[in-house]
Amino acid sequence: MTYGGVKVKPSQDLGTDSFVISVKNVRMTKSEGSNVICVLDKNGNMANPGTVLLVTKLPDEPKHFSCSTQDLQSLSCRWDPGARHNYFRSLSVNYTLQEW
Repeated sequence: MTYGGVKVKPSQDLGTDSFVISVKNVRMTKSEGSNVICVLDKNGNMANPGTVLLVTKLPDEPKHFSCSTQDLQSLSCRWDPGARHNYFRSLSVNYTLQEW
């Protein structure tokens, strides 16, 4: 397997052509991501499957956060999520409201 043009040894074989690899200190990728290429030779057949790794900046901390309730049972919250750092990809950011 190669990642960023460097050979990477799988750390675990999950079977059914699935492997675990570990990479450290991964830099932020371009908008199209970085290819992880697997070259397999099974029964004399060559294939080039792989995946795309996408690394982006952390989302901005929400600003102008406010919540209101009309019935003390449900809560409606609004905020400005800040800039999108995941380019044109549709990676969603999930927020969780916790009671302290």
